[in-house]
Amino acid sequence: MSTTESKAASGIVSPTVLPRRVFQILTICSGKGGVGKTMTTVNMSVLLAQAGWQVTVLDGDLGLGNVKLMLPVSPTSHLGHWLTGQCNFEQLAVSTPFGFRIISAPPDEFQLSGLTQKQQERLVQLFDKIQQTSDLLIIDNAAGISKNVLGWCRMAHRILLITTPDPTAMMDAYATLKTFASFQLPPPISIIVNQARNLDEGFDTYKRLNAAATKFVGIDAGWLGYIGGCRDLRLAIKTRTPPVVLNPHSPFSRSIRKTTSHVARWLLDEHMPTQTDESRNMVTKALSELAHMAPALME
Repeated sequence: MSTTESKAASGIVSPTVLPRRVFQILTICSGKGGVGKTMTTVNMSVLLAQAGWQVTVLDGDLGLGNVKLMLPVSPTSHLGHWLTGQCNFEQLAVSTPFGFRIISAPPDEFQLSGLTQKQQERLVQLFDKIQQTSDLLIIDNAAGISKNVLGWCRMAHRILLITTPDPTAMMDAYATLKTFASFQLPPPISIIVNQARNLDEGFDTYKRLNAAATKFVGIDAGWLGYIGGCRDLRLAIKTRTPPVVLNPHSPFSRSIRKTTSHVARWLLDEHMPTQTDESRNMVTKALSELAHMAPALME
């Protein structure tokens, strides 16, 4: 099977369908930890890369990042090194065997709202570098609604919220959507339901969550699909091999492939409003808005 036929068979549309290249930043977040956010990020990146996307993944969980632990790579540089001028872009953005690159989180947490002017400039330069070499930057966020989470979300063109059918996960996802409502012109938001037994459970979870968000906080999030449970999870983590590579025909892999196809079409939907600010404006606006947010929203 040729590369073109392989891409077509995946059902995942490539950015080449657009008449001009459009770079986007997608932030993946969750209200509750343990809902499979990083696993979703990694497997989705594998599938998008197979379909022809140039993807860079930034581990945005500052201090507790674990994207690199799910992949057979050993980065020697991290975001903290870049912000302090201790590495170049080639040292920072590490290629994986699966066609995408990752930027590791620093081992010690810092606050985006506390960046110096020089560090802010380095962050702008980083986004510019990524834009020159990628179609898509995926930021794998920490769970919750901390300052760093809100900062990364505010710098994104689109936000993808991961939840599960678990009531506590849904409650925390709703709290996250409520926080997004405080943004000035929040970017488009969509939802994926992970660890669902089937499509019915996944869509029912989405409907109940989105109905509450629409009614009480004025956010109408889109539906991008569900992801089934992963039986290969332990082996995948042990071998540092994404499940879609380890067992590409498993029920988990089939469900995430279908959901990734929905994500790709959402990203390439020309009718969906998308911010077009340059990196400098996005970073400046995000950090400025973060500084003026009510403290209660960031506890």
